[in-house]
Amino acid sequence: MERLIRAGLDSIKFSVNSAIDEYKLIHGVDGYERVRENIKSAFAIKKRIRPSFRIFASYVRTKHNATSIEETIKILEDHVDESVIIEASGRAGQIPELTEMQKDETTEVFVKYPCPFPFTTAYVTADGYMILCCQDFLNESVIADLNRISLTEAWNSEIFQNFRRRYISQDLKGTLCYNCHYNANEKVDVMSVGDYSRPQIDSELEQDLQKRMAEYFAQAI
Repeated sequence: MERLIRAGLDSIKFSVNSAIDEYKLIHGVDGYERVRENIKSAFAIKKRIRPSFRIFASYVRTKHNATSIEETIKILEDHVDESVIIEASGRAGQIPELTEMQKDETTEVFVKYPCPFPFTTAYVTADGYMILCCQDFLNESVIADLNRISLTEAWNSEIFQNFRRRYISQDLKGTLCYNCHYNANEKVDVMSVGDYSRPQIDSELEQDLQKRMAEYFAQAI
């Protein structure tokens, strides 16, 4: 951490994500105490060498952990500059099960229109594809293959320009943006012609994820 701060990094965010009592179930490992010690250590280092360095911690709130999340935040509040609560959501329709985890029916988990990302931010996958948004886990909104064309060409491509025009006119049906803005789980139309499908997740890992999700839902009832 000290090397990162001295290198000029402005801030860092620790994604704690869950309350203490559900940490192992959410993350798959019982690592909360290690995370807490890492945050405390980072805060001590920043106070010593660069107090202006900012440390954030983020948490995901659901209707089942609203109280315990607040208690977890208090434990670390003296060792971070800001705590950020993120409401559980279906991630633009990519994980519809999480829609059921929202704090209550009035919770605003969607991104309000307009979103700056299509005009300001480039997202690139490990495969080298430029995608529309970080919410696209399935490569349904691939703009271009950066293994074949440059980032500049992709950014200014006709497919991306056409999407931006659609976005400005709020013609969002069939896009990730529609699901995100309206907290929906509707089918997303593939943006680019080509095989950009992601490799299937390892079956053992998938089974573990499904098991933990089932346990979480059962525990929360």
